[in-house]
Amino acid sequence: MSYTLLRPAARGSAVRAVPAAGHHRTGLRAPLLTVLSFAVAAPLSILLSAIGERPYQTFELVVVCIAALAVGWVADLAGSVVVGLVFWLFFDGFDADRWGVLSWDGHTMIRLAALVAAGVVGAAIGSTVRALRREPSEDDNSPTPSG
Repeated sequence: MSYTLLRPAARGSAVRAVPAAGHHRTGLRAPLLTVLSFAVAAPLSILLSAIGERPYQTFELVVVCIAALAVGWVADLAGSVVVGLVFWLFFDGFDADRWGVLSWDGHTMIRLAALVAAGVVGAAIGSTVRALRREPSEDDNSPTPSG
């Protein structure tokens, strides 16, 4: 994606701003990522809350971690921490403690670390896949047989 910068020139020409060599945007930045995280975490949290309360939230944590990994897949690596934080807010407030009350107990740090790690791992995998798709393969550079 490139941007068009208008510079005040006599002819009113536009100059295309291109990223520096080797600096390609690989995923969504934090503002859009926050919106996407809320859009996925809120309905998922409502669904998991509607299922019913369990003595252990392991099932809910695994489901929310998978969703955070999926959202992290489209994330920029630097903004992927936002994914884990947003998912943790919904998990802690609506899945673990119900009624939107955030609390802090002995397992909260483990849940937070798991959700942030899921977002970061998803972003790392997604960035790697996008980088591999962007590189030209060796077959594209091979000469075509004539004759």
